[in-house]
Amino acid sequence: MEKSNKILIFDTELLDPFDAILLAIAISSKPHLLISRDKSFLKIASNYIPSSIPEDFTSTS
Repeated sequence: MEKSNKILIFDTELLDPFDAILLAIAISSKPHLLISRDKSFLKIASNYIPSSIPEDFTSTS
């Protein structure tokens, strides 16, 4: 598997460079919730900050 433009997380999950930047910014700004439709990104991000898809967020507000 080629890993040249990926960042390894937990030895099994890979973030592309743009997702890695977004996650780093989100972690440093300490949001109450990260909202995205990218389910693979949310799976990784949820290990660091609360994360949800837009449909879940709008149905609970």
